[in-house]
Amino acid sequence: MSVPLALGVALSLAQDPRPAALEPWQAALGFRALVAEDSLAGWHPFGKPGVPARGWEVAGGVLHLPKAAGAGDLVSDARFGDFELLFEWKVAPGGNGGVKYRFADERAVGRVLGPEYQLLDDAAHPDAARPETSAGALYALAEPCAEKPLRPAGEWNEGRVIARGARLEHWLNGTRLLALEVGSEAWNERKAASKFAAVEDFATHVPSSIALQDHGDELWLRGVLVRELAPLGPEARALFDGKTTTGWTLVGAGEVRVEQGELVGIGGAGKGFLIHELRPADFVLELELVNDAPANSGIQIRSRLEGAAVLGYQIEVDPSERAWSGGLYEEGRAWIASLEHDPLARTAFRPGQWNHYRIECAGPVIRAWVNGILTCDYRQAAPAAGVIALQLHDPQTRMRWRNLRLVDLRAR
Repeated sequence: MSVPLALGVALSLAQDPRPAALEPWQAALGFRALVAEDSLAGWHPFGKPGVPARGWEVAGGVLHLPKAAGAGDLVSDARFGDFELLFEWKVAPGGNGGVKYRFADERAVGRVLGPEYQLLDDAAHPDAARPETSAGALYALAEPCAEKPLRPAGEWNEGRVIARGARLEHWLNGTRLLALEVGSEAWNERKAASKFAAVEDFATHVPSSIALQDHGDELWLRGVLVRELAPLGPEARALFDGKTTTGWTLVGAGEVRVEQGELVGIGGAGKGFLIHELRPADFVLELELVNDAPANSGIQIRSRLEGAAVLGYQIEVDPSERAWSGGLYEEGRAWIASLEHDPLARTAFRPGQWNHYRIECAGPVIRAWVNGILTCDYRQAAPAAGVIALQLHDPQTRMRWRNLRLVDLRAR
C-alpha cells in the first residue's frame, strides 16, 4: 500500500529512532532516514523480525559491516510499495554486497530472494567480469550502461533505486544505469536465462522490506533515505476548475480557452504565457498535457514576469524528434539540463497523447518526472519564489492541459 506524499513514507516508520540528518530539500519531498544516527533500531536480522540486529555497526549515521562479521542480511522492519531509495555506499578492495527489494517474507522463503542492486569493487572482484553482475547491475538480470561512473573501492558512491509499478531503475552517481519493467518481453527473456527462471513470483512482492546483503566482505552505507512514490494527497490545491480560467492570466501572444473541461492554448505571432496567480518557491506540481500540434511548449517555474515575457526555469515540452521533454531550460538564456545524453528519458514523452508531468521544487533542487520517468534532477537551483506559467511557444503551438494540482511545501 502506498502512502500519500503528504505523509512521506510508510506509516510503520512513524516511531523511528533519531535518524541521521536530512537535508531540508529531502525532508520537504518526503524522504525519511532508514538508518538511525546511532542504532540499528528499525532493522532485524534475516528471518528474525523483532530480534535486535547484531554484527552490523552504526556510528554517526554510517552503517558498517566488518569483514567476516557473520552478521547475515539486515532487513528493514518497514515495508514499501512504490518507492525511491537513496544511499551512499563503498566497499573494501575486492568487496561485494547488495541492496535487495521486492522480495517475499524471508521467513517463508528461507532466503532474501528479490531484485538486487549490486555493490561491488569492479577492479578486483571476479563478478565484474559479467556486466550483469558488476557494480550497479540488477543482479544477474540487467547490466549497467557502458558509461558507468563508478568510483573505486574505498570511495563513496551515490546509489539510487526507483521502483514504481512494474518499472525498476538503478542509478549511480547521478547517472541512470538501467531500467527494466517486470513482466515485459525483455524482462521475461532475461529472467528465463537467469538463476531466477523457476521463481514465478520473482520481483512481484509489494509491499516489501529492503534488505542489505552480508556477503562476508567489508562495506559501508550512509545517507540511506526512502520515500513512498504516490499521487498527491488531499492537501493538493486544484489550479484549474475545469470550467473557467479563474486564477490565470495570458500575457504575450496567443489565445486560451476552456473546452470540455480542458485548458486549451493556441499559439500566436510571438511567445505567450498563461500565468497562474500563485507564486510558490517550494512545491510539487502535477498536471497532464497533450500537444495537438508538433510545436514546442513548456512549464515555467520559479520564474519572473518582464513585460510580456516570462523568464526563468522551464520544464520542457518537446514533441520533436529531439525529444527533450522534461529537461530543464532557462527561458531567455540556455539549457541547464538537456536530455542529450539520456536516451531513456527521451522515450518518456508520448507525442499526441496525454502525458503526466510531476515537478518538484525544494530548496536548491528541481526535479521533473514525465509519465513516471525521472527526466531532471538538478541540485543547484535558485530557491526564490516565482511564477508558474504554461508556454505558447509559436504560431504552430496548440496545447491542452488538465488536472493541474499543487502542494505548497512551505505551507505544509
